[in-house]
Amino acid sequence: MKRAGKSLFCWAAGIFLAGLWGCSSDIRNCQPVPGDQAQLEYPLGITWYDQTIVVASANSRGIYCSAYLTLFSRQREPQALIPLVFDKKEYSLLGEIRADPRRGFLYVTDRLEDSLLVFRIAGAGLDLARVVTITGEGDTGRGGSDPFSLDVNPADGTVAVAATGSGDVIFYTAGAESEIGRVSLGSVYPIRVRFNPAGDHAWVTADSTNYVYLLTLSPPALEEGYAGVSQAGTLKARGLWAGETEIYVASGSPQAILMFRPGTGLSGAIPLGEGVYPFDLKSHGSRLFISSLERNEIWVVDQQKGEVIKTISTLKTEGEKEHGKGPSEIMLGPEPGRALVTNFESGDITVLDLDSLAVESYWTPGE
Repeated sequence: MKRAGKSLFCWAAGIFLAGLWGCSSDIRNCQPVPGDQAQLEYPLGITWYDQTIVVASANSRGIYCSAYLTLFSRQREPQALIPLVFDKKEYSLLGEIRADPRRGFLYVTDRLEDSLLVFRIAGAGLDLARVVTITGEGDTGRGGSDPFSLDVNPADGTVAVAATGSGDVIFYTAGAESEIGRVSLGSVYPIRVRFNPAGDHAWVTADSTNYVYLLTLSPPALEEGYAGVSQAGTLKARGLWAGETEIYVASGSPQAILMFRPGTGLSGAIPLGEGVYPFDLKSHGSRLFISSLERNEIWVVDQQKGEVIKTISTLKTEGEKEHGKGPSEIMLGPEPGRALVTNFESGDITVLDLDSLAVESYWTPGE
């Protein structure tokens, strides 16, 4: 391990990574393997471009490295497995993954090596374009810059990286060839960054503050901070979805979906119930979908009614095999009417029917 403090933070965050990030490996054996051998273990992030689905995994059965990108066709057929080992450096503590098919790039943050991995989309495959070292100006005490989150501006391809360790939000040109600006938020641990659909501003949530932050982009600057609750506390907001005129924040404290508007601030709250700690948040039509890694559930919120209309249990046991355990990232598309949810602990993907709001099937690559 490069920094013990960062691994302890991950364990304390309840993401069940104990014994994972410190796995030793022989990097000489880290070679791409044929697609028909690709399997998942500890899948966390998922994205797609054109006809390809990409799953970011912390490990893969039978391969002695820590992190991989596994590529599948839209028909869910394995295409390739790409170990994240370049120039004899192993990338193992993934943050987020985002694709920008319009400009031909895919991005992955690695928290342990303080890096942004930039891939060029090459047909159905990926070629490494560059590795950008994320440097931070501040220090929140978590060690290194710790690039936890990233997003791509739909308007111009600008890339934003939330560096939890340094307290910075850093902006790069498309392809991350150069830095174009940064906003320092101090010691608040920025943990999620999202552009609005028009691409004219960005929102940031943090792990140790009661605020969400609105950033302007020309140049990048802090415009306003909005309090999430009246009493002192921290939002612990891992889930964030940005619309044109509002954002929805999945907060662990209070355990609710909070709504914010530019110039107004907090404009509403939808309770999720006690013991709920959201992980990811996505929007589809008038509904919000929230995952809980600890509870093995997906909550469905009707934005117009302002209430939870369905709680979907993802966990299913068949003999000694568990499916749907540890739902993490929710991906809408490329399959119409379906959402794909990575299951961090059971190493598979839940397929949700968005019309019936029910589990349709479980997708276990390699089986």
